[in-house]
Amino acid sequence: MFTKKKITLAVVGTAAAAFLVLTQTAGSNRCVGPNKLEGASVMTVPGTPLLWNGILAPSDPSGRSAAIYGSLAVAIPGALLSPNVPPTDYSSDYVGEAVMTGPHTAKFSIVGHAINKVTPTEQYPFFEKVAYVWVCTGEMKFKGPSECDYTFTITDYLVGADGLPDMSKPALFSMPGTATAKRVGF
Repeated sequence: MFTKKKITLAVVGTAAAAFLVLTQTAGSNRCVGPNKLEGASVMTVPGTPLLWNGILAPSDPSGRSAAIYGSLAVAIPGALLSPNVPPTDYSSDYVGEAVMTGPHTAKFSIVGHAINKVTPTEQYPFFEKVAYVWVCTGEMKFKGPSECDYTFTITDYLVGADGLPDMSKPALFSMPGTATAKRVGF
């Protein structure tokens, strides 16, 4: 039979257990501080009209790792940068991953495809063809939960049979850069 004493002990024990779980979970997020890999942002490259939109979708509850998805609103015309880069009509959306490396830093890698519109043929019945693959790798430095600076390198490669960069051949072009991103909604 349940007595008031047993019920009170059960309630206090349950509350203590819940408090312990909550404080341990909150404590595990402290290593990230207020900075987490999450949310939507707009990125600009200072002194240029370049504009990228991106989404960081956390891969774990702490926000220490995330999948990246986004698009170039204003892309870099590769042919303007180097004669090695074929001209293209537009860039695909990009995908990638990011991982926190410290309380205010993360590293990331994204991949996108430069696309050309083509006239379909019997051998190639599609309206578009990948001209090359671009890879952007670098580091994010958080200024706070709603803004961060990026240092990166964009490298263009020929496309492999798997749709990823063909690393067996030399890069077409490589360029370092910096950008600033601000979270949407802050």
